[in-house]
Amino acid sequence: MSDELSASKRMSGDASAEPITKEAARLFAGRIWAELDMHRRRNLADQAGGFARRFLQERGASGRVFLTAPIGDEIDLLSVMSALSCDLFLPVIRDSSMDFVAYREGQTIVPLRPGRFQIPEPQGTHIAVPDAGDLMFVPSLACNRHRFRLGRGGGFFDRYFAEHAQAKKCRKVSAMPVELIEIHFPEQSHDVKLDELVTDTGTVE
Repeated sequence: MSDELSASKRMSGDASAEPITKEAARLFAGRIWAELDMHRRRNLADQAGGFARRFLQERGASGRVFLTAPIGDEIDLLSVMSALSCDLFLPVIRDSSMDFVAYREGQTIVPLRPGRFQIPEPQGTHIAVPDAGDLMFVPSLACNRHRFRLGRGGGFFDRYFAEHAQAKKCRKVSAMPVELIEIHFPEQSHDVKLDELVTDTGTVE
């Protein structure tokens, strides 16, 4: 088998191929994200917004959405979710851990300021832990065929879920290009398993 075909099978999640390392998967995913054009980015944001809207409608009441403010080439989900009737919570990083702090509750919106890694963080003080009935958009570069996410390597979300058992009950979703939903990398015991995926072509349960 040629090197090109073997690599293609590993990147596409082909179970017959040898898995790639997380480092290699991050490099591959990074290229896909960097090359994603504006049309597909809008589609991905719209699909994520539609998913959140349906989720909130199923609850029959205004709910809570936990997400991150965008940096770099990440999709701007915060702008999309701000158009919905829901409370919004963003992470605040402290040393090696993080908490989710209210950005918008009801009619109250707190200012954002650059935090660690220059990620915008709310300046409020109300810390909340997601629970059953809440929705979290977990930032991910990619995931494997078992729905385990690939993060940037900082481990903040892995540690958060390990430290907050209650948070595991929330609906965990990631938005990513369709090419990145089945990258063939091995998951580890601390990795976060996603409940559903939102791609630029629709939702994958």
